[in-house]
Amino acid sequence: MNTQTNNSNKLPRHLDNPIDLWICDIGNELDPFFVQMNMTPNKLTTISGIFGLLTVYCLQKKIKYLPGIFFFIAYMFDCFDGLYARKHNMTSKFGAYYDVIKDWTVICLVSYVLYKRHKMYASYFTLVLYICGPHLGCQEHHYRMNNPGKMHSDILSLCRLMCPFKDVDHIMQYTRYTGTGTANLLASIILFFV
Repeated sequence: MNTQTNNSNKLPRHLDNPIDLWICDIGNELDPFFVQMNMTPNKLTTISGIFGLLTVYCLQKKIKYLPGIFFFIAYMFDCFDGLYARKHNMTSKFGAYYDVIKDWTVICLVSYVLYKRHKMYASYFTLVLYICGPHLGCQEHHYRMNNPGKMHSDILSLCRLMCPFKDVDHIMQYTRYTGTGTANLLASIILFFV
């Protein structure tokens, strides 16, 4: 098993979420296409945002199944943008803020529409997103410790507070299964059936 991280993954494979690994493998396969299309990380973030807004639209219009599909596609592009930025040395403060603001805008809008339409599902959706907190916090700890010269997201740095563990690498072997990939897959399943 390859336990090394390459220049584009934030974590070594043995510590990363299995669903995120699968998505990043797809992103690496799509990389030549993205290069050929003159993509930038911010363009990929915009595509993610469009699919996120399509999720909200379909929820609002009570269109079945598509919210779950669009939400997961939005998450895939959310993974692709950071992967692409790190791989091609295109990280920027603006891009980091744009990505996080887009994420929270979509999450808040989806949560709001879910709450208005299906109060019970809204609480499940929110709970699922909080499940990934400890892993995300430990991920940020790990990335900072192992990449001191690299740019770090100020906003994601706040997530480090959700990792109360001292031996980050050890605990991540277990929390990796509750990472953002798992949370977004579960959220997509909820959205698929509302």
